[in-house]
Amino acid sequence: MIWDKLFQEVSLAGTFTSVAIGVLVSIIWAPSAIKAILKDSKTHEDWLIIGVWLGFICGSLDSLFWMIPWSLSYIESEYFSYWVGIGVFFNVPFRQAGDIVSGALHVISYGTLLRSLGVYDTATPLLIKVASVATIAGVFYVIFLRSI
Repeated sequence: MIWDKLFQEVSLAGTFTSVAIGVLVSIIWAPSAIKAILKDSKTHEDWLIIGVWLGFICGSLDSLFWMIPWSLSYIESEYFSYWVGIGVFFNVPFRQAGDIVSGALHVISYGTLLRSLGVYDTATPLLIKVASVATIAGVFYVIFLRSI
């Protein structure tokens, strides 16, 4: 259990740096990201900036939330289970939706770059296929879990 406590301590201490840098990135890139969002015609750089910006915002919020239950676990608080139980309400919008949208924007950025170079965009159709298969797999996984 020594390793367990050590990694909990590293994780809790590292959350401060992780969130601080995430907030810093979010703040310094906000003007460029907002400008890119408001543009009618977006370049690959615009899509990439928006994706990075969104990813850091969502990642920082997710880390801030999960610091609470992991802190409660570390001090062996009776409230740990409650906070883990409501974690899904933070995990879905900030970790999962944030990662999905941010990642999709990175792929769209690459597809936009290919098109701007006059090359066939293989990235966007691949994104659609991967997202579709992964979504179907996720639904079947939940159906499987419900049957247990």
